[in-house]
Amino acid sequence: MPPGIWLITNTLHVYREIAISTSLCVFTKQQVTKDRQDWAENLAALGEYRLQSGQVKDEFANFRQLRCTTQCSSSPLLDSSGTPISDPTSDSKAKAELWRTYYSNLLNRLPAPISSDLIDAATNAMPSTTISCDPPSETEIQRSTARMKNSRAAGICSISAELLKAGGDCVISRLTEVIQQA
Repeated sequence: MPPGIWLITNTLHVYREIAISTSLCVFTKQQVTKDRQDWAENLAALGEYRLQSGQVKDEFANFRQLRCTTQCSSSPLLDSSGTPISDPTSDSKAKAELWRTYYSNLLNRLPAPISSDLIDAATNAMPSTTISCDPPSETEIQRSTARMKNSRAAGICSISAELLKAGGDCVISRLTEVIQQA
């Protein structure tokens, strides 16, 4: 029995609209796929032309565009013997152990040896006299607090930038005293 016989007029109208939109959706998906394929083929043809004419640098830009449109697949996880363990049926404990071993080896390396050139440069370095080691002045502290960004997490002392800015001159002078005594 066709759907129009037992449906009321408003429902029949909605049904026809849905049928039209569904067919349009399928057509649109097909058209998008075709347009993307045409775009990739045109880009490949342009790349082939550029390679034949010796424009290698321009062709690498085309390759980058094509690479971005393809899906990236990751390499499988391999254990020490070279067998893959990244399939869905493999043991998750084996995967975790593999990652633990990897990061353990990565993070627990011996430090790189210090070159003799670096040691010589450090021993021959002269201290810079242009850097001031004096305690900061009140104007420097005021300038620094004014440059602090709002809505940031407070530090270890739990004082936010908003509090320092809202405190005005009395907070700046007290902060200057504390910093100069340190």
